[in-house]
Amino acid sequence: MLHVRKAAKDARKALEEHQENKKTKNYYYNIHDAINNAQEERYRKFALRRWSLKGYLGYHQIVRELSMEET
Repeated sequence: MLHVRKAAKDARKALEEHQENKKTKNYYYNIHDAINNAQEERYRKFALRRWSLKGYLGYHQIVRELSMEET
């Protein structure tokens, strides 16, 4: 249900942003694209938070070792 609520919020926002535009052949595509981009951005942020390695022990040591190998 949370996903549906967020999708509806994105749809309302996209419709408000495109309300001034004329209904050309790409009108609905642009709305769909705006909704899709907002959803992808939300998924990307979720994935970065969920599967980030920053919270694991030894993360900073791994980063230091990788930066030493690159130089």
